[in-house]
Amino acid sequence: MKKKLIQKRLTIGLSQPEIERLDAYCKETGRNYSDVIRECIRKLKPSFGS
Repeated sequence: MKKKLIQKRLTIGLSQPEIERLDAYCKETGRNYSDVIRECIRKLKPSFGS
């Protein structure tokens, strides 16, 4: 049985240079914002509460 994903919409504030950097990366890789941001979150080390 597949695990059902719970979705939550998140709004973040980015500076203009951050937006430009994210745009360029997404265009270069052919990926969308959500995919790139999810990947970055998955790469975070679980240090909170340790």
